[in-house]
Amino acid sequence: MVNFAFGQKDNPYDFYDWVGKDFIENEINSTSTYIYKLDDNGNIKDSVLFYIKQFDISENKIFGTKYNTVFEIFHTNFEIYYNDIGQIIKDKRIRISVEDADTSTSCDEIDYEYDSLNREIKKTDKSTYINYCKKRKTHYSQHIIIDEYVYNSNNQKIEKYWTNSVTETTYLKRNKTKTIDYFVPKCLFAKWKYDSLSNLTEQIYFTLDSLSLIRGIITYFYDDQNRLIQQNDSTKWNIVGGYYTTDFFCSRTYTYEYTDTGRIETHIEYYQKDTIRSKSTSYYNNDNKIVKMCSIVYFGGFGNSCIEYFYFYENDKLTKTIASIISENSGEIIHNVRETLYYYNEKGLLREMQGLMNDKLTWHRRYYYE
Repeated sequence: MVNFAFGQKDNPYDFYDWVGKDFIENEINSTSTYIYKLDDNGNIKDSVLFYIKQFDISENKIFGTKYNTVFEIFHTNFEIYYNDIGQIIKDKRIRISVEDADTSTSCDEIDYEYDSLNREIKKTDKSTYINYCKKRKTHYSQHIIIDEYVYNSNNQKIEKYWTNSVTETTYLKRNKTKTIDYFVPKCLFAKWKYDSLSNLTEQIYFTLDSLSLIRGIITYFYDDQNRLIQQNDSTKWNIVGGYYTTDFFCSRTYTYEYTDTGRIETHIEYYQKDTIRSKSTSYYNNDNKIVKMCSIVYFGGFGNSCIEYFYFYENDKLTKTIASIISENSGEIIHNVRETLYYYNEKGLLREMQGLMNDKLTWHRRYYYE
């Protein structure tokens, strides 16, 4: 039997990020989500398929479709292939949209390569976009990004090399075309540094035109128990349509405290040098489960937004979250309370989620397994 040992779920309460071993362990071949449509009074009208994910163990493949149930103008088909030890070797996603006379299709495919030590050494990200239009020009673009990694004798990633190419073609009238090519040859993109205890101490990102200039640097600090206590992230770059610019400055500071009952994480984002844009503090218990998060976003002269999240568990399962949201806009203060309820089946898998705003049902999802 294939051993899907690699890949962990970011959200243990949902199956969107399930890998092959999750299907095997739960003896399930297919999962799906339905969203219930509600009327103005919060009563259920009907349901629509939102997401379906299936597992084919014979091909080491996960595949399915994600639908847009809000505007209903596109859906995304995906296929994810794994090797025999559970590492992703191909991730392919095709998005198709139809609106009036226009049809747009985009295909994103990421291929992964590994060495004999099962280390990722190359990632090729290919994105293709086609827009068909009866009244306007048809446009085609292809974007290829190649990441290549180098490791030290401790199997730690120390260098990343980067290649970027873009081709854009516009089909004009009378069989004429206009093509634009953009290419950045292979260059050093990032470096990683470690201390004598193998702790990551620095991530350095370089500009693409001159390796003597640093675009950004992330530094890490540890306490005497080898625990991460601070992370400073200062970057000066932005990505616009595949092109890198230096017209945006942002820095972030992350601090980590460890108490007898868990840990505390504080994230502060600075915009325009020393101006704080947002601040969030998360509290975790000894089981590494989040129990509370406080988040503040500053909008300059427009007002502020403050959110407090509370998380409740029963038998090691998340059963409820409460978000208290206070927004200030031009002197007007609005307070809303959002509540999310989680229900599980006899196997302990998520069966249902309900969302309420000020005690009124606003959304409802059901989960099915086969």
